[in-house]
Amino acid sequence: MLLENSEINIALIDSGVDASHSELYHNIKSQDSYSFINDSSPLIDKVGHGTEVAGILKQVTPQSKIVPYKIIDVKESKADSLNVIRAIIKAVQNGSDIINLSLGTYKNINYEKDKMLIKLYNEAIEYAHNNNVIIVSSLGNNNFNLDYQFETNNIVHLPSYFNNVISIGALKKNQKLASFTNYHEYSSFFTCIGGDFICLLYTSDAADDLLCV
Repeated sequence: MLLENSEINIALIDSGVDASHSELYHNIKSQDSYSFINDSSPLIDKVGHGTEVAGILKQVTPQSKIVPYKIIDVKESKADSLNVIRAIIKAVQNGSDIINLSLGTYKNINYEKDKMLIKLYNEAIEYAHNNNVIIVSSLGNNNFNLDYQFETNNIVHLPSYFNNVISIGALKKNQKLASFTNYHEYSSFFTCIGGDFICLLYTSDAADDLLCV
């Protein structure tokens, strides 16, 4: 079910968006866009990832207004976690309904530096939740069993680790988990078939997947 008549504000925290794209420029809310990269417009996307995600968002919610928050500018580079956290807070302050985070990072819960970032991430997520903002995040693309990573290596994937985040993995068209997607062994998470935009609820002990949209 596409949200064809829903005009919602979606914060896209990513590599920016090509605001001149013929299929997207009507949906881009440029006045609220923001870049956390010096001298790099959020309305220019040198990486292409943010523009690709914006195209998916438009197909699911054709009337949505997409607000780009740029936190990465160079292909193959890593986003600064503090900039992602700042972007979440700014998106909430700007009145976003949904925050999309097609990104993630791994942190060790026993490392002091990582503990601080986990705490700051959690505070930003809670701030969004307390302001009725929905956060959607990737589970990651490393074919990791995230429950095993946590139990064995004390590693968590952020921001999908937090309770108030909708976590998204990937399915193949046969509704089997894609070979690259991270996943949970014991808990439920949402999945999407790449390119088909069909969202399903997957549980490790379920005989059948549940179509939800």
